[in-house]
Formats: sequence, structure tokens, C-alpha cells
Amino acid sequence: MKKQFTIAGVSGKKYTFNMYTFDDFDDLQSVFKSRGAIYIFTKRIWNGEKYEHTLIYCGETGDLSTRFNNHHAESCISRKKANCISIMAINDENQRKQIETDILEGNTFPCNTQHQ
Repeated sequence: MKKQFTIAGVSGKKYTFNMYTFDDFDDLQSVFKSRGAIYIFTKRIWNGEKYEHTLIYCGETGDLSTRFNNHHAESCISRKKANCISIMAINDENQRKQIETDILEGNTFPCNTQHQ
């Protein structure tokens, strides 16, 4: 069964992502296929009853296969101890940007500098 992560945008619309855990940011290099997507980094922790996610960073890319090589927010994402990345594949750039903006404006991501 795929693990999923759901988040709402400022519009109230909910978006569902496929979720992957990782140990180190370098683990993400060359793992994903070349495709457009929105991605969200979180710190996933077990609270004794369920997993909780602390939001860290939200972005979009036209090519997941190379996005995490020298990512501009890598130091912040690592400092916040991200251990989970959630991916929603969307090839259309305009649609990606609209969804990313909706999510960013409806939530707080400490490693994002826009939409705050």
C-alpha cells in the first residue's frame, strides 16, 4: 500500500501526494524519474498514536530526476531535519504553479521565502 500525504491549499482544496521517507538529502539524487511534479518536505514523527508532519518546504519542478542536485534550500531543509518527501506528479507547468501557490498561501513552510 502506498503511503500518502494530504494537504489543503488556501482555496480549501485538498491535494494528495505519494509519500517517501529518506535518511539523508543526498539519498534523493537520481532516485526519481524525469517528470514534472510538486514536492513537499516534512519532518515525520510518531506521536505514540499516529504520524505527524511538520511542514518544511514546498516546491515544483519540471524534472524531478535532477531537482535535488544542489537544491537552493538544501541547508534549511536538512537543518529542519526533513525525513519525508511527498510527490504529486503533474506535467503541466501552469497547473503545477497554480497548485504550488495555493498550497504555499494556505500553509507555513519555514524554508520557503515566497508567499510568507
